[in-house]
Amino acid sequence: TINYIKEALPTKIKGWKVKRESLAKALIASTLTRSTPPRIAEAMNIADQDTTSYQLRKANIKACEKLNKTLAREAVKLVGKGLHLIAIDTTDIPYWGSRDAWTHYSPFKRCYAHRYAVASVLDGVRRVPITVRPVAKGQFPENIVVTLLEDLESVGIEARLVILDRGYHSAAVIRELKKRRIAFIIGARKTKRVKKALEAFDEVKGKVYVTRLVVESRGAEVIREEVLLVAWFDGKDWITVLCWGLKPTSAQVYWMRWGVETCIRM
Repeated sequence: TINYIKEALPTKIKGWKVKRESLAKALIASTLTRSTPPRIAEAMNIADQDTTSYQLRKANIKACEKLNKTLAREAVKLVGKGLHLIAIDTTDIPYWGSRDAWTHYSPFKRCYAHRYAVASVLDGVRRVPITVRPVAKGQFPENIVVTLLEDLESVGIEARLVILDRGYHSAAVIRELKKRRIAFIIGARKTKRVKKALEAFDEVKGKVYVTRLVVESRGAEVIREEVLLVAWFDGKDWITVLCWGLKPTSAQVYWMRWGVETCIRM
């Protein structure tokens, strides 16, 4: 496996200071733990975190796709095949290489970045990333979800429940998941319909409210999907999620997706 990963890494990068074999070991270790490649590399006395992070940021998209397939096989050995609880998230990773259709400007990080979508197995306290896909400009959320689910299926993993953040609050995403008969919990954006629904609820900490909600998307076609809106007040603000295919009282497992983006491989 180390040799496969080593060959997937770029051979020519200006300022390359870490041997590819050593970096491959760090990538495998980070896939099988909750830590990040830079921290693993430092703990293994391969290189300091800044050096490792810099070199990984210079890796191009083609290299990332090769690494993704190899590391997915390693991750499945850890969690096993079959039905799993899955979390899907996106994150921006700063990038200082040449800019193309894969390069986004990240207002939050205030720099150019590669955007990645990650599907992880939530296995107890572990968040094990199985597939990480680069996101191109203009790529629709429903297409990202379908690609990640197909990646999971290709290595023998089926989703019994998918947890997604607010970036996937979309009627098209909901339609795709319903079509596959996959239960889901999606973070709900505070749209006009959601805000109107919240007006009927009292701000009682811990109390769970449930109501029906129609999510609508307008584009080339108008898509309307009915789901359950589940909301609870945490003492400061409303936590709102959309769910389907599970008991509303189970929607509070939404917290399990927190931290998924921090376990991303690159």
